[in-house]
Amino acid sequence: MKALLFLLLLLPGLGLAQSASAPINPTCGCAQNFAELLRLTETNYAAYRDKVTPATRPRLDSLTRVLRARADTARSAASCAPVLRQWTQFFRDGHLGVGDGQGHLNADSVRAVYASAERLPWTRASFRAYLDDPAQPKRLLEGIWYDGGGPDYVVGIVADGPARYKGFVLRADSLFWTLGQVKFSFADPAAGPSTATYYMRNHSVELRPVQVAGDGNLDMNGLWYRAYPRPVAGPGPQVARHSFQMLDDTTALYRIASFDGSYRARIDSLTK
Repeated sequence: MKALLFLLLLLPGLGLAQSASAPINPTCGCAQNFAELLRLTETNYAAYRDKVTPATRPRLDSLTRVLRARADTARSAASCAPVLRQWTQFFRDGHLGVGDGQGHLNADSVRAVYASAERLPWTRASFRAYLDDPAQPKRLLEGIWYDGGGPDYVVGIVADGPARYKGFVLRADSLFWTLGQVKFSFADPAAGPSTATYYMRNHSVELRPVQVAGDGNLDMNGLWYRAYPRPVAGPGPQVARHSFQMLDDTTALYRIASFDGSYRARIDSLTK
């Protein structure tokens, strides 16, 4: 196997999270890498004995049998990496995962690992043309969005059926993420509480709550901002109700409906 994979362990219970990376032999096949992953996790993962109990052991053993059979037939890094990651996802711990050994791989090898990720056929130009076409009905959240945490990701959010959205890459690092790959999907928050299936940098899955934080603002694994079309004025969010009431001579009741900074003056006015 040409790709070099690393098991990344962030050990809990320490004052500072520490990472330990253990290289898995790149000359071995997927079956050997899978066996080494199991060994390293059992001997180095601090939470292993808490996660693998008499109640959970049968599920882990069943998963291991299925994935070992898949590892036996995997012939490339692109087909092996998902097998290794699926096994680590049993532990539901963001501190445990299979890394990509980026420093040891050329760009083509990294892209090959993620080549099978779901992809939508949009380009920035074709998606912009769709957004500008008045004959195409649009859903509220459709548009071009920027990651509020930095310039790394620009995504398009497009309707996926009558009640869901998908976000796909328009600009990223062109290594772990490339044009058109699906970065997240979620049910329409307007219909009720929504949780996104969100793919991290190494394409591992995390579930993230989704909230519309305002016109053109989306809170999902941090804030995202719609750059196109620009937010337009519309009905604002419901005004939070703050109140102060004396229940008796010694008891006061403050009702603070939101700690949003925009309500600071109103909250302060209750006690003045």
